[in-house]
Amino acid sequence: MANVDLMGGDAQRIRSQYQSSLQRDASDDEVSGWLSGSFGGGGVNDWINQISASDEARQRGTYKPDSGNPPAGGVVGNQSPGESGTGNQTPYQNTDWWSQQGVPTTDMFDPNTGQMKPGWQRTGQGYERTTTTNSPWDVDPKGNFQNWFLQNTAGLAPSGRALEGLAPYLSKFGIKLGGRNAQGMIDTIVTPDGQRWDVIESATMDGGKRWQWTPAGSGSSAGGVGGGTLPGNQYTDQYTQLLESLIKSRIGTLQQPVNDPNRAMYEQALKSRADSLAMGNTQLTQLMDYLQKRFTELQGPGYTGAENEVIRTGALDPIETDRSAAKKRVMERLSARGLTPDSGIAQQALLEVDKAFDGMRGTAQTTLTTNDLNRREDRQQRATAIGGQMVDINDARSREQLDVFQALEMLSQTMRGEEEARSREAIGYAGGLNDLSAQRLQLAMAAAGMGGNPSSLMSGLTQIAGLNQNAAAINRSNSGSMWSGLGSVMAILAGSR
Repeated sequence: MANVDLMGGDAQRIRSQYQSSLQRDASDDEVSGWLSGSFGGGGVNDWINQISASDEARQRGTYKPDSGNPPAGGVVGNQSPGESGTGNQTPYQNTDWWSQQGVPTTDMFDPNTGQMKPGWQRTGQGYERTTTTNSPWDVDPKGNFQNWFLQNTAGLAPSGRALEGLAPYLSKFGIKLGGRNAQGMIDTIVTPDGQRWDVIESATMDGGKRWQWTPAGSGSSAGGVGGGTLPGNQYTDQYTQLLESLIKSRIGTLQQPVNDPNRAMYEQALKSRADSLAMGNTQLTQLMDYLQKRFTELQGPGYTGAENEVIRTGALDPIETDRSAAKKRVMERLSARGLTPDSGIAQQALLEVDKAFDGMRGTAQTTLTTNDLNRREDRQQRATAIGGQMVDINDARSREQLDVFQALEMLSQTMRGEEEARSREAIGYAGGLNDLSAQRLQLAMAAAGMGGNPSSLMSGLTQIAGLNQNAAAINRSNSGSMWSGLGSVMAILAGSR
């Protein structure tokens, strides 16, 4: 049950109207349905009018076309202030009642004379303005609510707040706003045939993707098993009437939409995630751009040309510097011994120095080449890993999107299963109501000593009908014989004369 005040002033007005118009008590579920907006918006005054003009009130004979008139002290009977005609005239005084209806009384009636001002007229549905406008909302949709609604909202930004602002235009043609969802927002409407329509895609209170016309039955806001308006109570016995009211109250509850705030929030979260996965986001785009750039860079050589020169210079120049220093030391030692640079001993010594440093240079170059190859391989492996990550990111998002759609489908299946169960339960209760007549007849027959099976009554009625037919045949036969006898007597009398 919605979190509403079942003992507040609005609730008491609803209960009082049920007693007055429906001649029965309102159940807590019914009161909660009105106060929570599940039966439609409009406020307590609109709810009171709906109850007083309901099919049940009409069946009970309590509905009168002017039942929406203000109480004594305002308009009396079918007359408005200042109108001529028979009946008692009461000056226009009860301005509070009209204010509750949202109508400034100074706009409708002259406060001094009580006369209706120009631009207003009284109709069977109440007081209406006679001035016409060129608003497309005033054009009768003639039952084609979808085209009428979508055409008129074409230039209007979709939002829950905008939809609530359309309530006066929709109500002119019997369209009501749906109940508020878990976020406290209205995004559905109810057409006069009782069908609910989701009219804002991805709605928020101040935004939405677009206006739409979708049956409000694909998610947790799906609702009702249908069946139309419940008939009035058929029994006057208090206990049977109580049972009938309880059963009908339960059927009425089953006819209303399933309102599970937690499931509605879960559904909305899934839809938001599905939209996010479909559209992407700025951070994801930046990440994919960076990974693509890095993937391209890593496919090049281990070192660029400039990098290679710097590394080779840093590795080989110290060797050449040390080579020159070593040759200088060798020549200094040989000169001290009196040997010249062109002597065989000096030349051999210098060759040994070159041989040692050439080996060091070759080792350094091999190391540089090996490092370049290793770096190139490492970069290739990293490029492969990044390429795999980019593929995995897209695949993971696609898989998550499918998982979200699957979750939404499971939620929808759960909802359909609940609706099936609610439908079967409502049919069961309706069968119980239908069986009440047979049960009461059975009890009456048992009390009269005619047995407890209504079929025995039918047998008795059949026998009585047969006896009546036999009696009618006998009467017809006797009547024919009588007229025949009378004819014979008249002939004898005529002959005797």
